[in-house]
Amino acid sequence: MTDILLDYANRGGTSIRLDAIGFMWKESGTTCIHLPQTHAIIQLWREILEELQLNTLLITETNVPHKENISYFGDGNNEAHMVYQFSLP
Repeated sequence: MTDILLDYANRGGTSIRLDAIGFMWKESGTTCIHLPQTHAIIQLWREILEELQLNTLLITETNVPHKENISYFGDGNNEAHMVYQFSLP
């Protein structure tokens, strides 16, 4: 998946929406949503994009309550640049 992300960024993509990203990692015996591995992948992708200076923003979409949704900002500098919020009017 990283190769696809980089392909879009190298073609000039300025914003990439990671749709339903909360379900990215699957693990038996869990709900498979918001697992730490998912956050780790987003952190890795952001680090790669910033290291390569591709000026591409990551936007996460999870369609969950606000508190869970904003968890994809990480510490504010290490995961999504923006989160897509369905519940806004």
